[in-house]
Amino acid sequence: MKKTLADIIQSMKDYITPLYPTADVSEGSMISDINIVAPSKELAKMYDQNERVSLDQYIDTASEDGLDMWGLNLNAIRKSAIPATGNIIFYSDNAPTSDIAIAAGTIISTRPTTGVTPVRFRTIRTVNMFASLASTYLNSDTGKYEISTEIEAVTAGKTGVVGTENINTIISPVTGITGCYNASPTAGGKDSETLDEYRRRLALLWRGSVLGTTDGLLSEVLSNDNVLDAVLTSGSDSEREVLGAVDIYIKGSVSQQNIDVVEIVPGDNITELVLSKQPVLDDGTQTIIYGASGSVTPPASVIVKDTAANAGSIYAQDKIVWNTALPDDSVSVFVTYSYNSLVTTLQDIFTKTTKDVENMNILIKEAVEIPIDVTLNIRVSSGFDSTSVSLDVQDAIAEFFSEITIGEEVQQADVARVVLNVSGVDDVLLPFPYFKSTDQTVVPNTFGNLEIPADSYAAAGTILINIEV
Repeated sequence: MKKTLADIIQSMKDYITPLYPTADVSEGSMISDINIVAPSKELAKMYDQNERVSLDQYIDTASEDGLDMWGLNLNAIRKSAIPATGNIIFYSDNAPTSDIAIAAGTIISTRPTTGVTPVRFRTIRTVNMFASLASTYLNSDTGKYEISTEIEAVTAGKTGVVGTENINTIISPVTGITGCYNASPTAGGKDSETLDEYRRRLALLWRGSVLGTTDGLLSEVLSNDNVLDAVLTSGSDSEREVLGAVDIYIKGSVSQQNIDVVEIVPGDNITELVLSKQPVLDDGTQTIIYGASGSVTPPASVIVKDTAANAGSIYAQDKIVWNTALPDDSVSVFVTYSYNSLVTTLQDIFTKTTKDVENMNILIKEAVEIPIDVTLNIRVSSGFDSTSVSLDVQDAIAEFFSEITIGEEVQQADVARVVLNVSGVDDVLLPFPYFKSTDQTVVPNTFGNLEIPADSYAAAGTILINIEV
């Protein structure tokens, strides 16, 4: 049992006083300072060191330094912070009369606010708005000519998680572009791995030193910095009718761009194309068609995600679907899109002979993202600007959803607590007027909460904030 400095000093006094009743052992006396306090301090250091060595023998009780030593032994260092990612829409008030290039690295930011440092983002790839295809960029809802591209926060961490339409300032001017906005929250931003998260991962590594165990498989996947969460299903819980099927669902993504080129000849009558790299990320897909007479305006298109047993994996069948057939002529079709290369990276781990687990068919899958729409009625405290408070609430809700794990229930009370913690929010109405998934497949249970399937995770959908007066 550890003894404190006070315990040791008292023990020494208790020993000396019966032997030398007249000795002055009071605080400040020579006997106290030289014979009691000085050696007691050294003994206390020894007790501290012994206690630390004892606690560091176990992952659950190890200190920060002790965990780092465990990590070195298991070849697993603490994860660093990762930046939030998302999509930004650049727009022009007028149809482009010349090509507009928005270069990778273009800097944009959240709204400038007094006393608050704007959060900066950068585009991660170059996109072009072609004058010859001007009509395809028109958004009939906004009346503006728009193009979308992917962004990431300049500074890694949770600060990069912001709400809808909070990114609206262009720092690096782009000729021909009027402004920008984000139609959905950013997500995925994460601070450096906490001690508790590191402790859990090291425990998985230790318990799962055999790769064929559940802990072993999960620890292998969770070692990747970009994996925010992972769960495993197998046997009858897997949708795949494959002997030894083991599905590992992950939350996290790394966007990688790819271009599929298709040569079309008369009579092909193509209306859809399964893309070569899987799984596909929804936003930013662009089609350019070249024929004998130059570029041809492509028909409108959407990305249709696979929902079969291999959905979300490298074997998924995500496709681009055009609303009419492509030109019935000899043309070249270039489809530029992004896919989640994190799934490929993790799948590659288990194709190596050193990681091949006998009698297991391991498949990495994206966990299904379920956007949650919420309507809130809040009351703003006196002296606060309603617009600023609403935007701050958007940011807080975006960060809340960004940290939700796979299969975690979304409790209405937790969302309300997040809202009430925003400076300037006086009160929030419960129950929420609207609280369900965008596709309305997930609705409140008897407690008013949303139960999320085991292979899915909740994400912020459309958040509407009404100000009560």
